[in-house]
Amino acid sequence: MRLWRRSATPNLVESLRRQVVLERASRQNAGSGKAALIAHYATTARASRSVNALVRSLLEHDYSVTLVSSSPVRSALDFDPYAAGGLTVLRKPNLGYDFGSWAVGLAMTKGISGQDTVLLANDSMVGPFWDLAAILTALETSSADVFALTDSDQFSYHPQSYFVGYRRGVLAEPALKRFWTGVEHHDDKNTVIGRGELAQGRLLRASGFSVTAYVGSRRVVEPGVNPVIHGWRRLLELGVPFVKRQLLTEPWVAGDAHEIPAYLKGHHDVDVKEWL
Repeated sequence: MRLWRRSATPNLVESLRRQVVLERASRQNAGSGKAALIAHYATTARASRSVNALVRSLLEHDYSVTLVSSSPVRSALDFDPYAAGGLTVLRKPNLGYDFGSWAVGLAMTKGISGQDTVLLANDSMVGPFWDLAAILTALETSSADVFALTDSDQFSYHPQSYFVGYRRGVLAEPALKRFWTGVEHHDDKNTVIGRGELAQGRLLRASGFSVTAYVGSRRVVEPGVNPVIHGWRRLLELGVPFVKRQLLTEPWVAGDAHEIPAYLKGHHDVDVKEWL
């Protein structure tokens, strides 16, 4: 069975290669064997507190960090001084959504696929509200090929793509290399999910890669339910320092999402509005 469709037109990475701009190069030396790619989109130049905190936490744990931004803002993106010093920023047209940004980052960051630990993350979550040490230690010591912060069996089993780590050079394996070099742009969000997150989940299983999650969905929600939407409270209790941004901007998607600001303030002294 073919898990993704080959296009007769050039793939997304090749079509965008000449339009990608290196806006900022890291001043830190790479060599830790740990790298992170963050898919980013914003309508303002100033990076949110969430993005700055994510970058800072990864840098503090010796990751080389590249942010691949599809922001339409013409001016340079603005980060906190600590984050800015160690961060590489690539700017690309707003095509391909997060999987397009990760595909561009993988193609244009020399040697990244062979690194011992490669983390792909995005800015769809608010946080991290506390340090990522426990999660990153679990990632870096995992015996699995692929480590997700959370997984889901909604529609079909898959690691939830907002925070997924790949171990011991597995991204250089032919099946995953074909997947990432074959990423295409689709306008329809459901098609993006089907050809991205869900397709990768099927590919990982069909190809025999081992997958684990820091917090499995069955610890949080009933089968077939999205844990980051309907299990936000339990995820926080289990040490996941994020909530999905959509729950704050569109609280009607989950019946209790309106309780998030008060919960974070009462349990973690977090004013979530400052993190958006």
